[in-house]
Formats: sequence, C-alpha cells, structure tokens
Amino acid sequence: GDGRGVSRGGAGGARPSTDGGRGAGRAGDQVGDGDVVGAVYGGPGALDPSWASVQKAVSAYPAARLLPHDEVVVHPAFAYRVDIASGIPNEQELQLYKIRPNGGSLYFLPAIRLRGDDGLEVTRINRRILPQFGFDYTIEYLCAPRSVRATQPIIYDTTDPAQRTAAISCYGRLLDEFAAAGYLVSRPNTLFQDRVMASMPELRDVALELKRALDPNGILAPGRYGLRVRATDPGSPDGKRREAPTSAPVR
Repeated sequence: GDGRGVSRGGAGGARPSTDGGRGAGRAGDQVGDGDVVGAVYGGPGALDPSWASVQKAVSAYPAARLLPHDEVVVHPAFAYRVDIASGIPNEQELQLYKIRPNGGSLYFLPAIRLRGDDGLEVTRINRRILPQFGFDYTIEYLCAPRSVRATQPIIYDTTDPAQRTAAISCYGRLLDEFAAAGYLVSRPNTLFQDRVMASMPELRDVALELKRALDPNGILAPGRYGLRVRATDPGSPDGKRREAPTSAPVR
C-alpha cells in the first residue's frame, strides 16, 4: 500500500505520500500494511503438507489473515500475482509508476538475509532516506529460500530535471547507507557500477579473471560492472553525470 495517494505541490511538482495518504490507499484497495503473496508448487502428494505448513506459520500471528484462493483470484491487488505464479505474464506492476507523472525509476536492489531483523532494518533505512529526497517508499521483498531482494525503485518524473538529479543523489545516499549497514547491492545502475564493485574486491577480481579468459580483447560491454580488460575501457560516471537517462512514461 505504500506509495499511494501522491499529492501535488512543492518545488519538485510532487511530494511523497503522507502516512494518512498511504493508510487511505490501503483501505481503498483492501490491503494490509504488509502483504505476503506466494505459491506452493509440487505434485498432489506434496501440496497438502506444504499448504498445512503455510497455514501453521500464518496461525502463529494473530493479526494475520490467510485469504482463500477464490478470494485472491478476484482481488485487484493480488489476482495478477496468481497469473505470474501460473506463468502468465502481465504488466500490472507497472501501474506503480503512475504515482508520479511520466514515471520512471532507478532500481535499487540490495540483497539481504531471509531474516525478520534484516527486513526491518532495510525498511527503516529506506523509509528514512527516500522522503529526504522527495520520493516514496515503495519497497517489495522478493524472497528465495535463503536470501531476499529488497526491491526499492526510486520513482521520479522523467521529464523533471530536478527530480532526475534528486533520484541520482538518492541512489548514491542509499548506497552509502547500505554499505555502512553491511549490505551489498546487486544489478547497480550504470552510473554506480564501479563504486559497487569497489566494495566487493574479491568478486571483482574473480569476475575479471573470467572476463579475461572469455573476452581477452574486451569486446563485450567494455568497462561494464567495473571490469576492464584494456586500459582504455571506460568506467562508470559514478553518479557524476547529473542527467539520468529518460525513458518512455507509463500511460
């Protein structure tokens, strides 16, 4: 529900949602402060015990409510997830970009452990930093068996120079905050790839050896992710380029 109810005003043309605005959005969309969506896969003999484990886990939290399948498939906030889990692609998540006119984003993707305290710490960092730069907290946790992608798009108006500059500054600040907290960032924006790789020297050195073996002449994406085979390979601007690339807005 976070990121809904963007209000107009201020020098940037739009400002982050207030707590009241987010609450109204959640009430209108009939969603909770935090929602978990997933799927159980397997043969007939495996589904029942797996589903029983899910029910047991949810029952440990009195405030949690487990929605039945027939309610989920008609719920506007969750139905598209059933399609995704079933292998049916859709563009429903792109509606998030409409919280800003001409919405685009810089995707910030730290990797964290699948632990509640890590999730809470990451939430606190994002909720503190994003509003300082005039942006909405819109985090989504994509969970794997051992790790989580704490997906936080910095959504901004791609036609507004001030918001483009603020988005770059916000991304850099998030990098600093997450590095200080001990979290690494995956799939960094091209503006910051050198900076992220410098924080992971062991990975950088191994990746560079692989690149030298497979691409000895540095032909493929020279300088990408801070991997330089030749002295002339370019580096990333490291946030010094003040104009973020524009993209087509979502209509």
